[in-house]
Amino acid sequence: MFRLTLTSALMFKYAAAFDRGVNALVRGIASWNVMLVFSIVFMLGFYLILGSGAYEAQAKWMLLENGGFTALQVYRDQVIAHRLPLQAFMLESITGHCYAAGSTMLGAGLWMTFVVAPLVACVIFLARIEVRMTQRARIRQRLDQVLANL
Repeated sequence: MFRLTLTSALMFKYAAAFDRGVNALVRGIASWNVMLVFSIVFMLGFYLILGSGAYEAQAKWMLLENGGFTALQVYRDQVIAHRLPLQAFMLESITGHCYAAGSTMLGAGLWMTFVVAPLVACVIFLARIEVRMTQRARIRQRLDQVLANL
């Protein structure tokens, strides 16, 4: 048998407040425009990828100016020797283990483009599903109350 004590009443009060806060957050996320949010995150990643290419070109130009053609050739040979598949590159670029000058920025752009943008869209869709499920549960609960009063 469950006895209502002061601590259990406080725990219920805090759990209800937490539940209201989470429900408000989920309703807020569900109201976002999926294509707009996806496009913003995707384009930020795309611009990071473009910026990494520009940074890499600038770094090669500075190396050519300051170190000469031989230094540039050594740098290019070292980068070419460290070729990786896309998944391995994405992991190693974030950890800083790639040799290219713009690899960290390129890795962040790839993560935003291929991982974060679809993940954000999935979170919004899941929030919309949750909101619809809670609305249907509330309608069912009200209908049960109306039918019980008849």
